[in-house]
Amino acid sequence: MTPKPRVALFIDAENASAKYVTDYLRRCGDLGKLTIARCYGGAAGLKRWDKAMKDHHIVPMQTPPGASKENASDFALTIDAVSLLHRGLFDHAVIASSDADFMQLAIHIREHGKGIDGLGESKATKPLQSAFDIFTIIPAAAPKRASAPKPSPAPAPARKLAARPAIDRDMLMDIFLKLSANGKAVTPRVFGTELSVKMPNYKKGHRTLENFLRNSGVFKIENGVIRLLD
Repeated sequence: MTPKPRVALFIDAENASAKYVTDYLRRCGDLGKLTIARCYGGAAGLKRWDKAMKDHHIVPMQTPPGASKENASDFALTIDAVSLLHRGLFDHAVIASSDADFMQLAIHIREHGKGIDGLGESKATKPLQSAFDIFTIIPAAAPKRASAPKPSPAPAPARKLAARPAIDRDMLMDIFLKLSANGKAVTPRVFGTELSVKMPNYKKGHRTLENFLRNSGVFKIENGVIRLLD
């Protein structure tokens, strides 16, 4: 039976979040058997990892109080990783950090024929990510929800045309004959005055007297004078 690759997990407590510890351990389990698990940081950084280290048997590696530089824990992690590499104590290393300072360490481990994985957040730079065999963004970006299609605007309600009153052609002829007696020319103004008396709402649905007369099928207007259709 082929033994599983030995995996070493190096956690940057100053940069990686303890709330993702199960994601880190799951990745290590996918790679092989986790044999080394260490967490590096100052007292404050390790305090945030206290419960996770106890629950998952991760060894705290505290930066000495005299090392006041911000990247003191980075140096400690790097020295340990290189030392363990050259002692042949792991086959695959996993670094949990988004800190670009670990780019050279990843390259060094890879050059010595060992596997090297990175676990970090989306803020990790592209050069850092490319230094690893695989760099996994944790937490994984949530898939974008497809935006719901906007509902088509409701069609504008059709404009209701005013109902046209029935045209009483006999009445129109009576008015015309009365006004055109003795050969008088009948103008729209005179006809409209007479029509308004007998049919006050004659414009409803026609808007103008001219339209009303044209729609009657009886008259036409030529040169400002009402005439009978031929």
